[in-house]
Amino acid sequence: AAAAARERDDSPDEGVEAMRGMLRKKKATHSRFEDAYDKPRSASLAGAVLTLRGPGEVQTYGMDEWQVEPRADKADRFTMVNPDGDSATFRADSKAECLAWVETLSAARDKLRRGRPAAQPPA
Repeated sequence: AAAAARERDDSPDEGVEAMRGMLRKKKATHSRFEDAYDKPRSASLAGAVLTLRGPGEVQTYGMDEWQVEPRADKADRFTMVNPDGDSATFRADSKAECLAWVETLSAARDKLRRGRPAAQPPA
């Protein structure tokens, strides 16, 4: 598996640290013997918007609408849920990277709710 790189970008215009790496999104449907997750997609957080880029597809998730929930049963995965009950589950390359995504995405959401800069994730 390709190691996901996490890069920091302290953008003065957004006031929120950006994070980049690779995430795999869980498929809506899959067969019993098929991998439940799509191929790795480029993922980035800029301001308060998570963007996933895959072959011919771009998906965005505004952190004002999505809550991040770590998976207790699988430490390399997290689920995002919106008020309408929609959800999306993602898998990172490692437990440590998943924790970094959860903390960074949660900090972006907290920044929106409090109206001040988000806390920096651990290095």
